[in-house]
Amino acid sequence: MKPFLVTASESYYPCAGVEDWIRCFKTLEEAREYIESARVENNRYYKYKFEDVDRRADFVEIIDLRDWIFED
Repeated sequence: MKPFLVTASESYYPCAGVEDWIRCFKTLEEAREYIESARVENNRYYKYKFEDVDRRADFVEIIDLRDWIFED
């Protein structure tokens, strides 16, 4: 199971549906490393560039899907 979902958007407000979903990871550390590898330095329009999914983003979040799956 890969419970850590990375989402990214061009602003704080997410898109409807799953359009902001990028990728899931087995560990929180893997998700954080992936985000850090996409960080762009000295760019005034966006902070992250995810080459493998052709996405640029200003806002990135990691969601633990287990919080949704195992909710009471």
